[in-house]
Amino acid sequence: MTEETLKDWILNNKVLDIIFGENTHIEIVKRGGSILKFLAKQNALPEDSVELIWRCQQGKHAEMVRVVYSIIQELVPSIDVRYVDNFFVRISQVSNATRMAFNETTVPASQFDDKFLEFLKEFTLKALENFFKTRTQECQMEEQHARTYDDIIKEREAKIVSNFKQYLSDPTSWNTEDKQYGLPIFWELIQDRAVQVTSELS
Repeated sequence: MTEETLKDWILNNKVLDIIFGENTHIEIVKRGGSILKFLAKQNALPEDSVELIWRCQQGKHAEMVRVVYSIIQELVPSIDVRYVDNFFVRISQVSNATRMAFNETTVPASQFDDKFLEFLKEFTLKALENFFKTRTQECQMEEQHARTYDDIIKEREAKIVSNFKQYLSDPTSWNTEDKQYGLPIFWELIQDRAVQVTSELS
């Protein structure tokens, strides 16, 4: 069986709907990561797969949440940035929902469980690496005389630091083409912790 034939069989038989559907089992979900990576490699990951994967862990027990988080983390380096962005929309909804529940602009770190914070950290690291890898490839294709990879990375790092400083000084006016993913959320958590420590020392 060729890869093309296998891809078509998976899509035509809606295998992802079976693996990540409402009545799935955790052992089946655990084996779904390799299929997602295969489809991503074939540039055949369905547009609705992000919602399907994310919904699979909502309202489920802790182990299912952990497994789905792990699958997403492993998938991020292999997928197009638009899928990564769609995953982060769902992640942001968790943060926003928690913020609204407390009716606060920032949320205490204690209100996020450890699994979510660890997932957000790993997701952000891999999502940023994916984004800058894509941007680097685009820059190299656009330039007649391509710069070295190290030079491009240094430039991108300097730009992201500059953009993040802009966000810290005035989040409402911040507008950048670069991605930040979970960095602003972690900054809010750091600020909350700083206020808490200051209060304890007063």
